[in-house]
Amino acid sequence: MDAGNLVQAGGTLLTTILTLDPIYAVFDMSEADYLRLARQGVTRPGASPAVQLRLADETGWAREGRLDFIDSALEGRSGTLRARAQLANADLLLAPGLFARLRLRAGEGEVLLIPDAAIAADQASRMVLTVAQDGTVQARPVTLGPVVDGLRVVRQGLSPEDRVIVAGQHLARPGARVTAEVAPARLAAR
Repeated sequence: MDAGNLVQAGGTLLTTILTLDPIYAVFDMSEADYLRLARQGVTRPGASPAVQLRLADETGWAREGRLDFIDSALEGRSGTLRARAQLANADLLLAPGLFARLRLRAGEGEVLLIPDAAIAADQASRMVLTVAQDGTVQARPVTLGPVVDGLRVVRQGLSPEDRVIVAGQHLARPGARVTAEVAPARLAAR
């Protein structure tokens, strides 16, 4: 406000006070994500699961905080639920209004990961080519999950012992015999 302007109690905004360290990250989670967290007990009072954050120009998830608030009602139009995480901001790089990606662990346990390049598709499903013990190529239908650190989660259809063809799929045909070269699994760049 400038000198001489009319100021009314409760009607005129004079200033906004923000906390920068720690700082809050507000986000909306889907109903499916909320249900997955609720079934693990993460949404109960007192639970404060870890949240990771990265800015638009960052490649890693170096910033960590804790989930400290989940709204009590779903937004009917979007099917989302408002949540908030509190993060340390000692370098004051995080500023209100910045775009950031948040990662909240929604599942526990081991999963099978394969490169996206190993996945083929037909009209009905997704499949992966594997090599049997006798060198025969087999097409295995798979149920896929999300991408995690550049690798695709396989929910059903493969076991850890299966040898998946990740290079040269255009040369391999189901039923044909191949000589497979076993290569160590490579993690995607984080």
